[in-house]
Amino acid sequence: MKKLMMTLAAVLCCGMIVSCNKSNTAQQDQKQDEKEAKDTTPAFIKATFTFYGTEDMVAIADMTGIFNDGTGEKTEPIQTAEWSKTLQAALPATLTFGRTVKLKEGVELSAEKSYTYSRKHGITWVILNAKGEVITNAGGFDNGGTLSPQTMNGSQIAVILESHRMDATHTYKFDKDGKYLIEEE
Repeated sequence: MKKLMMTLAAVLCCGMIVSCNKSNTAQQDQKQDEKEAKDTTPAFIKATFTFYGTEDMVAIADMTGIFNDGTGEKTEPIQTAEWSKTLQAALPATLTFGRTVKLKEGVELSAEKSYTYSRKHGITWVILNAKGEVITNAGGFDNGGTLSPQTMNGSQIAVILESHRMDATHTYKFDKDGKYLIEEE
């Protein structure tokens, strides 16, 4: 009988230890989950802007990308048909992207030859928290259907380049929550 009582006491003791361990593990898991919960407060915008050019544009024109994340305007040469730039800024933010296009020095355009050009562009963005973690893939758009590549002869392209019609500047404003603000004209 004494042996039976000792065995029963040992079983009860083990059950209490297992129960306490499970309770402690559950509390630790809950604390870990709370610690790992992602901050969903918008703090930054990270935007990628893309100009879609053509190989003809690369061959005949000097193109410059212009961009500003709120810290001042910067430029870089565009030497490929597709040029992208990614900027990150604290919210609220105003981002500016642009492009200038001019005929390369020494290039002669032929009235008999056809050249393609494009003014197509697009932007995508995500909203980040203070740690730089993506909290939402907020959006994006492009004007692809409206400004697909066009073909013209050298005389027509020369007129477009001289009139700066391939130059473009685009400004995007975002509020403190990362919402894109559409400006009315």
